[in-house]
Amino acid sequence: MIFSNTLLLVRQKADDFEQSLRPYFEKYDVRLVNHAKQAATIPLQDLLKDRICSFGVELLRLSVAEAPPRSWDSVRETLLLLRQLDPVEDDIAYLDLEDEIHKEVDQLRLLIASLPVESSSADQVAARMEEFVPDRVWSRGFRSYQDSDAAQRARSAFAERLRQVLDYTDKWWSVAADFGGENAVSILSIHRSKGLEFDTVINVGFDDASWWSYRRDPSEGNSTFFVGMSRARRRLIYAHCAERGRRHEISPLFDLLQQAGVAEEHFT
Repeated sequence: MIFSNTLLLVRQKADDFEQSLRPYFEKYDVRLVNHAKQAATIPLQDLLKDRICSFGVELLRLSVAEAPPRSWDSVRETLLLLRQLDPVEDDIAYLDLEDEIHKEVDQLRLLIASLPVESSSADQVAARMEEFVPDRVWSRGFRSYQDSDAAQRARSAFAERLRQVLDYTDKWWSVAADFGGENAVSILSIHRSKGLEFDTVINVGFDDASWWSYRRDPSEGNSTFFVGMSRARRRLIYAHCAERGRRHEISPLFDLLQQAGVAEEHFT
């Protein structure tokens, strides 16, 4: 998808921007995913890094469509770690594991085929995955789940995110991709975007209202400005709407862009 590597970057309050912009994106059948949005108690951005979630997404991908080899590799490698198996030294156990994965994918595929594409189906899918790899196995296998309810929190967040996706999609084969916003435009605050890169970054709300603290602390504002700038690999756009807010207080930032030869275009 041409939108999958596009980021809408905001100074703060990504939730507010998502609510106001979503109808305009949906008008053109473009999905907008807010990575700061909570799934149960975990922001989506953090959930996508979670091992239980990643395992669930790849297992789901294998069960709803012809998945790439990396999905099989990911599921296999996670189970090898959980069971502390060496594919060279434990070749028989390794072959048994391969057979077990294929059987589980077949069972999950049959379950999904019997379920409607709606949010009420999420709990049954999540329960099937928990039956395959129970929480106690995750707790034994990874230190991050040794806290009494860490695995359950991750699984609850996975189920909640699955419900969110099933609320707006109408095809099972797209659920795994939609889960992480692979086919969508992302929206993040500058703070949340640290360490990430996108081909195209559009800074939305580049005005005094969003950058209200700039006048009080220009040094911090300049640092934030350059952090946002460094998120872009190929294209960087700053969007200012005169109807939304002035740009008087942050004029030094506009001066920096002018000095760098950034062209300014006006749209009505």
